[in-house]
Amino acid sequence: MSAETGWNIISRGYQEKTRISLEDVHYGPISPGESELKLLGDVREKNILEIGCGGGQNTIVLAKWGARSVGLDISEEQIKHAKALAKTNKVSVTFFMGTMEDLSMFNHESFDICLSSCAIGH
Repeated sequence: MSAETGWNIISRGYQEKTRISLEDVHYGPISPGESELKLLGDVREKNILEIGCGGGQNTIVLAKWGARSVGLDISEEQIKHAKALAKTNKVSVTFFMGTMEDLSMFNHESFDICLSSCAIGH
């Protein structure tokens, strides 16, 4: 089974059972968030790509903080969830379906910051 197929199967249950903040960028289930770690600095007006965005929570938080944020995920179901969540939170975010191995859909030097929480290991 491919990662895409697996995430499409478990996406709904994962999003229903997992509580991911829509107020702080998360780096993992037991890690402090961006508000404490301050790894990204001021994100206002920055172009940010989240690779492996899943349900889009970090991408949405970054938009709330003033970034022009873009999310990329392998799972169509996760992207559907992310788009609905962005609409509910009234933020403008762009989501793409694709793999982290092929970022050719983006122009070289399109982003000021690229981040990934928990996806690169998969």
